[in-house]
Amino acid sequence: MKLNNSSLMKASWLFIGALFIVFMFVPLGKMLMLSFNVADGLGLSHYVDIISSNDFRQVMLNSFFVAIVSAMSATFLAFILAYTVHWTNLPKGFKQTIKLASLFPMLLPTVTYGFAIIYTFGKQGLLTKIIGFQLFEDIYGFYGMWLGYTIYTLPIAFLLLNNTFQYLDKKFVIVSELMGDSRLRQIDMTVIRPLIGTFAAAIIQCFFLAFTDFGIPASIGGQYKVIATELYTKYWVHLPRLKRALWLLCLC
Repeated sequence: MKLNNSSLMKASWLFIGALFIVFMFVPLGKMLMLSFNVADGLGLSHYVDIISSNDFRQVMLNSFFVAIVSAMSATFLAFILAYTVHWTNLPKGFKQTIKLASLFPMLLPTVTYGFAIIYTFGKQGLLTKIIGFQLFEDIYGFYGMWLGYTIYTLPIAFLLLNNTFQYLDKKFVIVSELMGDSRLRQIDMTVIRPLIGTFAAAIIQCFFLAFTDFGIPASIGGQYKVIATELYTKYWVHLPRLKRALWLLCLC
């Protein structure tokens, strides 16, 4: 019996859903069970040890702070770039260059951002040699991570805002001008307010990307401790080889 297009589509979605469950939730379930394994069976001692450690609160505050600041700066920069692409009279070639440059960081692993920042803003960096002084007093730590996270999360924020800008009606600008609104009020009414939902989505996306990233703090974090590197250095390296293998299998 031949399947019609509707039945074939449903079968395809069921197959994709089953694959998603197998390769996403099964490894997560295995990792969750491993986290409860203790010497005498199951327990919460691993979680208690982490939360009760002296520097856990400071590490969490550091992670939240740098992630929030980076998310906001990336979203603001993405808005400027998206506004330039859609609401200015610049040449099309220049706008296309902005799009490509905004999406280019997606092609690189995050650890390379740290090395690029060092070779650009470090004491012997290219920009430091050109301008004659170091732009950031200490590139290792918060400022380096903030810059790295901003570059890392910029493509996501730009994609969201760039997509929403395509649905904004520029005719409302004419209406705002006829009503005698100032330039700032025009931007607020015709651009900022329609984008509030997208701003929130971009900030949330960028925050979680920055909060969970390991490559940037590992390469340029210095003494500024964040949760991603702390969990690795304090707990992963002490796991037995068998448990490490099981974790890697789960991640695969």
